[in-house]
Amino acid sequence: MASFLVFRPNPDFRRKYEREFVELYYKRLLAGGRVKPETYSFEQCWKEYVYEGAARCAWYCPQMCLGMTQRNMGQEYLDRFTAFLKDHNITAETMEMQI
Repeated sequence: MASFLVFRPNPDFRRKYEREFVELYYKRLLAGGRVKPETYSFEQCWKEYVYEGAARCAWYCPQMCLGMTQRNMGQEYLDRFTAFLKDHNITAETMEMQI
């Protein structure tokens, strides 16, 4: 879900709706019996969205940018990923603390 929200909609849309989308995802996990709130909180789900999403996107971004035939599209992906990192205060130091 994170890679979709980082790379597809514009950052303003993501900022406006990402928490709502993650909440909906979490509720569906609970409703489907995939997780229990006693062992997997929404805060854990959110943290995984942010940090695992950042890690996955960090891996995808160079590959996606290199595969772009239009240079501006690769830059657009990079800009969206950078906005996600800034919005969530993700740095090398904060990522290291999460690993």
